[in-house]
Amino acid sequence: MSLEVIIAIAVIGMLVFVIGLKVWLGKLLKAKMDEGSVIDALEQHSGEALSSEVIAGLTSLTSDQVEQICKKHVRITRHPDNGGWALKP
Repeated sequence: MSLEVIIAIAVIGMLVFVIGLKVWLGKLLKAKMDEGSVIDALEQHSGEALSSEVIAGLTSLTSDQVEQICKKHVRITRHPDNGGWALKP
């Protein structure tokens, strides 16, 4: 193989890597921003358990997205009385 072919393959590989990294970091940043907006909504209504629909109304998320975030986040728990979401004490 000639040097030009090797360089071309290396450049293409680096481009694929950089584009993949950008996409991954973008998704990670969006996920963290979504988590932050759910936490902010719960902090504004501290002491209250809010349903996924109410949180979705306070944020730009769907109730399904809110449900997924609340299930995974360590600071959020399901309220035993009404089934809503609340911050852990």
